Amino acid sequence: MPIKGLLLRWKCPGCNKTATAYPDFALPYKRYTIPTILAFSQAYVNDPTHSYRRLVDECPLPHQVDPNSKTDHEPMMEHSTIHRWITTLGGYAGVVQNATDLMVQANPTTSLCRDLAGLKISPLKYMSSKRKQILLTCFQLVTLVPLYLAQFRVPIFPKLATRAGYT
Repeated sequence: MPIKGLLLRWKCPGCNKTATAYPDFALPYKRYTIPTILAFSQAYVNDPTHSYRRLVDECPLPHQVDPNSKTDHEPMMEHSTIHRWITTLGGYAGVVQNATDLMVQANPTTSLCRDLAGLKISPLKYMSSKRKQILLTCFQLVTLVPLYLAQFRVPIFPKLATRAGYT
């Protein structure tokens, strides 16, 4: 079911930069909502046996297409979509760092840093050290999201992620 929302934009008269306010369920430039992106990303990084194709086969997500298109099959999410989501979330190392810092400041006796350092990615899921780091950052982020929400009663997205510049 499509969700329609209003994106507020404003332009600075001084520097001509445009800023956009995203709703709590949206990520910039993504077609699916944050809960969907996080759920698929978490399922992939948590289970060493999951592949992108297997995840899409197990949980197919239809998407809306133009009613005038001439397709004869129901449009489904491509496996490469999950790869792109993980790459996006894996690029948010600054968000992971800011969230971790805030949680450690709020509770200095937490084992959060040890828990995050203990996260492991199956060697079958990457071929380069760069991809391994992206997967680890994504794993850390999807692990932090529910912990951050439980501790501060506000989600990481969009406020903290915006303050961190989505980096």
